[in-house]
Amino acid sequence: MATEIERELLKCEAALYEMQKQYPALAKTAAQNRYVYDVAWANAIDEIAHRKLVEGQKPPTVPVQDAMATKIVAEEMEAARTAEADLDAAKKHIDTLQAILSSVQTRSKLLLAEMSLR
Repeated sequence: MATEIERELLKCEAALYEMQKQYPALAKTAAQNRYVYDVAWANAIDEIAHRKLVEGQKPPTVPVQDAMATKIVAEEMEAARTAEADLDAAKKHIDTLQAILSSVQTRSKLLLAEMSLR
């Protein structure tokens, strides 16, 4: 039983260590993709707001400008949201691994306490 718990601890620690190594790169990617998206959005809104209008044509409303900008920056938006989802998933994975590690550590302590009572 003790060796099984030790194996679980080592496995969980290794998985947690690996995810914690990957997390900074995921965070950087998410931040970079968000930056690219935000700049593309600002440029799209600027372009739409400054387009020449045909005589008699009204400027687009803000919701229409937002819709037009969304179409223009669809790829950047998708990349940013995907990277943010990857980052969120990694954080949840790390939290889960920490909970599992804590659980296995508790089991180990209980086993040691039980063994000391024998």
